[in-house]
Amino acid sequence: MEFLEVDAASRTGVDDMRDLIENVQYKPANGLYKIYLIDEVHMLSRASFNAFLKTLEEPPEHVVFIFATTDPDKIPKTVLSRCLQLNLKTVAHNILQDHLASIVKNEEVPNDNEALGLIADSANGSVRDALTLLDQAIAHGAGSINLDEVKSLLGTIDHSYLYGMMHSVINGDGKNAFHHLDSIAELNPEYDHILQSIISILHKVSLEQVLNNSDTDEIKELASIIDPEFCQLLYEITVNAYSMFHVHPNPKEALEIYLSAYMEFLNIQNNLFQKL
Repeated sequence: MEFLEVDAASRTGVDDMRDLIENVQYKPANGLYKIYLIDEVHMLSRASFNAFLKTLEEPPEHVVFIFATTDPDKIPKTVLSRCLQLNLKTVAHNILQDHLASIVKNEEVPNDNEALGLIADSANGSVRDALTLLDQAIAHGAGSINLDEVKSLLGTIDHSYLYGMMHSVINGDGKNAFHHLDSIAELNPEYDHILQSIISILHKVSLEQVLNNSDTDEIKELASIIDPEFCQLLYEITVNAYSMFHVHPNPKEALEIYLSAYMEFLNIQNNLFQKL
């Protein structure tokens, strides 16, 4: 009775807000406070915010308002200035993976640790998204979690193809690089996801070169054979390609042009080196 949750996405009108304001004045029956949680508060109309502003500025002593939102930029500054703003942080990958491992252990679900790592990766630091993907992975795997099923669920390309392609690029072997790309194409992938994966690999390689913080043998090997400046340049080319990817009419052609740009730059670099 002392806790009221309001879904602002379905109750956006000013009349709904006036009903809430009228009830605010009544003291709690049992506890010290009445707590109003307004979820997705940014969905409230401008008139609703204006009607609520006076109560928010001078709330009764027995009332606590909690606003939850995924888009604080849509909340009027006049409201934000009267609130204590707490930003929820994303959860680190290793913590999220350990959390998932703890859940499947308690639930006695057969699992693959690498598969849990993929789920944690795809969740991008969100515990809720990770738990949703975990449920889907268990259902997809008929009660168990294994790497191949999770890759199928997430549409993830086996990184061994990408590591092989990156090795070929670094070694200047264009023919083999495109052979790896053809192997990837046979899996009918989302090509923008390939670019995202390459960006992630280059990012990890760059950090490994500076911090020696990778647990992946493939990342360590790539970090040992690629020049740090060349790695940074490949990263910039990839990010630039990804930023323009959505305007290209043929995703596979876009990836091929991007790979050709890699090889062309490497050839130019090698020619300059030979002249020097």
